[in-house]
Amino acid sequence: RLLIPVSAPKMPLSLAWEERILTAKPGEKYEMPNVIRHLISYAMETGKWNPEIAVKRYLKEISEIEMEEMMKVFSEIREKAKKSGVMKVTPSFIKQICESKELKIDLNKLIVEFKGGGIISPCPLKFSKNEVTYEVNPSLV
Repeated sequence: RLLIPVSAPKMPLSLAWEERILTAKPGEKYEMPNVIRHLISYAMETGKWNPEIAVKRYLKEISEIEMEEMMKVFSEIREKAKKSGVMKVTPSFIKQICESKELKIDLNKLIVEFKGGGIISPCPLKFSKNEVTYEVNPSLV
C-alpha cells in the first residue's frame, strides 16, 4: 500500500484501500499515504525501513498531542500483525491495547488519525461481531 489509486471504480469516494484497485490505465491518478511518504523519506535518508519512525514523524507533522500513547498502540498493532500474519484490527482490539497499557486515549480520535495517515484503512463489508474491521498497512509491518 505504497501508492493507492485516488478513486475506486465501484465507489468513487471510498476510503477503503480494497476498493481502490490498481488498474494501471493511462491517466489513472495515485496518492501516497502520509505515513508512507515519511517511511520512504527516512529510507532515502538512512537506507533503513523504519515504520516506527515514519509513524512518529507523521504524528509529529499533525501536531498530535497524544503521540507517545498512539505510538504504543501502533507498536502493539504492528507486533500482532507480524506474529499472526493477519493485517486486520478492530476497534475492540485497539481498545484492549489501550486498556492493557492503561492509556487514557480517545479511541475515535486515534482511529481517525491512523486512517488519515494511511496506517489503517476500513475494510468494506468485513465485520467482526458487528464492528468494522481495519486493514493495517502491510508496508508498516
